[in-house]
Amino acid sequence: QISSALKILNNGFSDDLKLGIEGFLTMSMNESNSMRLSMLRDQLCEKKALYGEAFRGIIFVEQRIKAYIISHFINNDVDMQRLGLNAGYITRRKAKITPSIKVTPSMAKENIDRFRGGEQNLIVATSVIEQGFDVPAANVVICFDHMKDSVELCQRFGRARQDNSSTVVMEERRDRPVARLQEVKRRQDDIIVAFDPSKMHDSDMVTQKCYERSAFSILANESRCLGIPIAALNEYITKTKASIEHTPSKNKGKFHHEMAYKSIIRSESATATGHSKKEAKTKCALILLGQLRTATVVASR
Repeated sequence: QISSALKILNNGFSDDLKLGIEGFLTMSMNESNSMRLSMLRDQLCEKKALYGEAFRGIIFVEQRIKAYIISHFINNDVDMQRLGLNAGYITRRKAKITPSIKVTPSMAKENIDRFRGGEQNLIVATSVIEQGFDVPAANVVICFDHMKDSVELCQRFGRARQDNSSTVVMEERRDRPVARLQEVKRRQDDIIVAFDPSKMHDSDMVTQKCYERSAFSILANESRCLGIPIAALNEYITKTKASIEHTPSKNKGKFHHEMAYKSIIRSESATATGHSKKEAKTKCALILLGQLRTATVVASR
């Protein structure tokens, strides 16, 4: 039934996309994959009926072509359309899904904005939205393909941040089942909780200082920090191997955002207020970048 529906959709696609669909159909002939496609439809219909108008879902897939085809399949399936499911797709910016289909930055932004505004209640995405995209929280997260490690598990489960959220895993690796990834995540959390900076060796402190000196060029580029503060801060955190905690809130119609940066040699925090979540987060990132810049300069004297 799934394959027949995709073959009907195939008639309206370009030649190179038809080749992609044929590959997808070949994949779906595998009993396991065919079952997952049927389960996906069942899960979406069930969760949409459960959450009603409040439904907001993200489907994670491995391949760009899957994100494109599954979003079209959802938008043309009679049962899912009757329930009001409306899907968009997100892959890496400037990436080519097929030779004739390219994802532009404006297309990615448009799909995120439509998801945020409620025009779309479902996003089909590759792992690209785990980093670098400010995607609103969902109440349903479906992992269509297996997760590679505990980092993916944490990032994907973390997308289901709304109350009473649901997470569905449709496939797992035999050597890395979800239970094992959760155990790895638990051990990592225990290490973080037990971490004591006072017991760090001098060599670790020196290494961290090298990380932060190397990443200072990001802080020194004030025009970039002013233009894209969130991206600049994320890059800085990655290069310094530090951690950051976000605490968004809303009070009396105003959005608030707090960030706490922590490495083994320094801790900095910042707060900001805005008319929207994004504005508050952007302002907060800008303030924190300034504090990190000042702290690094002072420490180097």
